[in-house]
Amino acid sequence: MHVYVAGPMRGIPGFNFPAFNDATARLRAAGFAVFNPAERDIAHGFTGEGMTGFEDLNDGENRFNLRDALNDDLSWIAQHADAICVLSGWENSAGAQAEMALAAALGLRVGFVFEFEDGRTLATAADALRQAADEDRFMRPPQRVHYLTPEELPSMRHAVLDPGVAAYSGELHRLEDVAAEFGVDLDGEYVVSDEVRVTSSTGGQKGKKPAQFSLIPTGPLNLLAKHYGRGAQKYARVNGKDNWRNGYEFSLSYDAALRHLTAFWGGEDVDPETGSLHVISAAWQCFTLAEFLSHPELVAQFDDRQDGAA
Repeated sequence: MHVYVAGPMRGIPGFNFPAFNDATARLRAAGFAVFNPAERDIAHGFTGEGMTGFEDLNDGENRFNLRDALNDDLSWIAQHADAICVLSGWENSAGAQAEMALAAALGLRVGFVFEFEDGRTLATAADALRQAADEDRFMRPPQRVHYLTPEELPSMRHAVLDPGVAAYSGELHRLEDVAAEFGVDLDGEYVVSDEVRVTSSTGGQKGKKPAQFSLIPTGPLNLLAKHYGRGAQKYARVNGKDNWRNGYEFSLSYDAALRHLTAFWGGEDVDPETGSLHVISAAWQCFTLAEFLSHPELVAQFDDRQDGAA
């Protein structure tokens, strides 16, 4: 099977070439013949190394010709592709959208790399495009870019998490870091210390805050740590960090968490695939989503919740 790799490049460090190359390596290891547009660009002298992803590629200085690249990419899909492997965030790429439209016209199927590896039945490109449109996952213009005035601080959560920020801004920050810098909490109120002073029998004092790790039961925490370890063994690191930290669609974790909880509620305690408790696997999915929420760039790229969802 001949597979084309489609995904976002602009707005991502190194124009996302590492993610393209990782997916390509995994697909080839699974026996697929692959066209990787990043490899095509590298062969033509454009490596993306040391670039932010926001550079103007039409300035004649980057050895990149968009017309030639699109011609090569779309021609390969039209002449050779049997399926499309999409990278997370393809909905935010005009090029990937064009490639998906061509794939839909040709009746090709599409999936993420793990779906190819697992031999799953792939969705049609037409269905994937329709679902993305129904869920409003295509990139929309920003409501805030780069700078927040003091008057805008009460709406910090909205401004920092606005998908348009990550799509258009090269200076992204962790939500809690921005809040700490401006002295506000995540609801827009000024931070008030929640520390309680505790005096021991010797007269020594120590601050006590609500984050009391000693209250977390160590048994489930240990099981959760083992589940993280199993994941680290199963999935190779990408871009110098754990695979999951690169992000993926929120709906994947939401769906997985509910599958695990449903299996647990149906009477099955242990996931036969991983050996972890279903409730621990569900907890991992929730922890992952919580971590994604602290990274505005991941929220902007992968938050595929439908409008109005809680």
